[in-house]
Amino acid sequence: MTTNHDGAWYDRMYNNRALVPGFATHLQQWAADSALARHQWTCLTDLSYGAGPNETLDIFPAADAKAPVLVFLHGGYWRALDKSDHSFIAPSFVKQGVCVVVPNYALCPAVTVPQIVLQMVKALVWVWRYISEWGGDPARIHVAGHSAGGHLAAMMMACQWQRHAAELPQDLVKSALSVSGLYELASVSRSPMLQSELRLDDAQILRVAHESTARTVTFGATHGDYHAQDGRLNSPHGSIMNIADMKRAMPHDITNALAAAAISIESGLVEPSHVARALSEFDNAPHRIEYVETIDGVQWFNDSKATSPHASAVAIKSFQNIVLIAGGRNKGLDLHELANQPQRVKAVVAIGDDALEIEKAFDGVCRVVRGGSMPEAVRLARTIAVNGDVVLLSPACTSYDWYNNYMERGEDFMQCVRNEAKLNQQQGN
Repeated sequence: MTTNHDGAWYDRMYNNRALVPGFATHLQQWAADSALARHQWTCLTDLSYGAGPNETLDIFPAADAKAPVLVFLHGGYWRALDKSDHSFIAPSFVKQGVCVVVPNYALCPAVTVPQIVLQMVKALVWVWRYISEWGGDPARIHVAGHSAGGHLAAMMMACQWQRHAAELPQDLVKSALSVSGLYELASVSRSPMLQSELRLDDAQILRVAHESTARTVTFGATHGDYHAQDGRLNSPHGSIMNIADMKRAMPHDITNALAAAAISIESGLVEPSHVARALSEFDNAPHRIEYVETIDGVQWFNDSKATSPHASAVAIKSFQNIVLIAGGRNKGLDLHELANQPQRVKAVVAIGDDALEIEKAFDGVCRVVRGGSMPEAVRLARTIAVNGDVVLLSPACTSYDWYNNYMERGEDFMQCVRNEAKLNQQQGN
């Protein structure tokens, strides 16, 4: 999901050099540990899997034949780092009898992300054909990757291998592990820091999917193979259902429903009518914009699971006339995003250790008061809200100042609201 942030915001979100303390030290340690791994363990370096730029790989053979194979795809935002920086992952697996392969790929901007996807397809085909020469079992190939490598690992799972060569098994990759994978390329493309080298656009993002040769299906709130139009969820196979018949139909519920419908229908597992029935009965998980009570015409919602401003912004987008209860212990994130929809928020009750940061975020935007406890925050919100308003607990911060977890915080909030509802009934309102 993308929202209307400027390029500077996306740069802050994706700039790991600024977000991770000692970033350079970590990279130096990776390089040192990798050099040591290549020195202490048998390692065949720079074997060619193709004739293109950087189309080489390193192999750490296992001690015994027919060993399972781990292919590790490195990260670096498709524009940085090298296989030689990641040899350090091999020893732990080789000790357990695994053959480890670490391929290289060309980097942006010399190539495009779709071209890198094709390079990894080529590398995996090479591994399947030749890894037995180094003791690996081509019937037991598994893929792992981090960051951009996590995205590439997911693309390998989606690949239709027999479209590349008829003799390849469709399950050439038996499993994949993605560590902090980058999947939402549209958001990545909005970072000027990255876009200057990645040069991603909508057409190229679609091409990334097509290059895996997987069948590609799109979805979106207003356009795509699966989309919403005229109050209905629609698919390439016809209308799925009336949006009004969904058990809950907030903006993000609709896009989530379209994504779920696309996956389940296109997999062939269900018919559109099955999806319609499921969406009409589906209960969302607790503490995720969960309805609590209505008191004097004011609706109360518990979104305690929202521990970042990005998550809270989704909840805010779902309502008008909001009295927002926000705060807790911030994770070092910019809370000003909460104030990006001023027309929706009429007042804020700031809570927790970082209540002052909430106050600063809404300074000059709307009325802000501070609650020293959850019961006090609920009482303050009730004095501010009037008939037709919504009181929304969407903290944008962790719960660890007052609670052990977000669930405990959400339960406390709901109990406080129910206590207010009970008091209201006793007073005859």
